Amino acid sequence: MLTVAQMKCTIHSEHGSIMVIPRENNMVRLYIQIASSSDPDFNPRKTATIEEVQASAQRILQPYSVEWERVEWYSVYPIGQGIAAKYTLDHRVFLGGDSCHTHSVSLISRSPF
Repeated sequence: MLTVAQMKCTIHSEHGSIMVIPRENNMVRLYIQIASSSDPDFNPRKTATIEEVQASAQRILQPYSVEWERVEWYSVYPIGQGIAAKYTLDHRVFLGGDSCHTHSVSLISRSPF
């Protein structure tokens, strides 16, 4: 029985995805998908209780399960994406504002640092 995740990984199932990131002091950070833009009742401003997030994790991990000793911190946030129709003007590329800014967990998890 594995009690603490020891390496980064992403878990995908028909119910969604979870990113697992080991932390200090035997803690683990879980990024848990609670909704999808393809859901008929999708709302990008959806919030969720700790219990709803944990239930989503249990669905994603079936037939396996996870138990929480405690929840140190949690937050719910929407993931947004914008796609430009065109990236150049007069053979120049301009990046500004949020177009060159990210808090993406998947980007950070690929960082060599």
